[in-house]
Amino acid sequence: MSVKAFELVPAVERELLMGDKARINIECIECCGKHLYIGTNDCFIHHFLLEEVTSSKGKLTFSAQKLHHKYLGLKKPVAELRAASALERLIVLCDGVLFLVTC
Repeated sequence: MSVKAFELVPAVERELLMGDKARINIECIECCGKHLYIGTNDCFIHHFLLEEVTSSKGKLTFSAQKLHHKYLGLKKPVAELRAASALERLIVLCDGVLFLVTC
């Protein structure tokens, strides 16, 4: 007996995240409402707006729009992201340093 609990649906295309870079590794993610934040191994935070789209056949997809990205200026990967929606900030841990970043 086979039970399908989840269906994998791509949210952000790799090209939209990588741009012209040869290789990027995703280290951590955080989601707050329709906002998706991705922390990478090259010390960048990428901010996307996700919109849920249902096709005429009823298939669910996501449309991602890149709002901006921020370089933290360190050599280490982004270790952790937490959205503090009440403060309208993103709490970022990188190389043992906590940052408060405006969303």
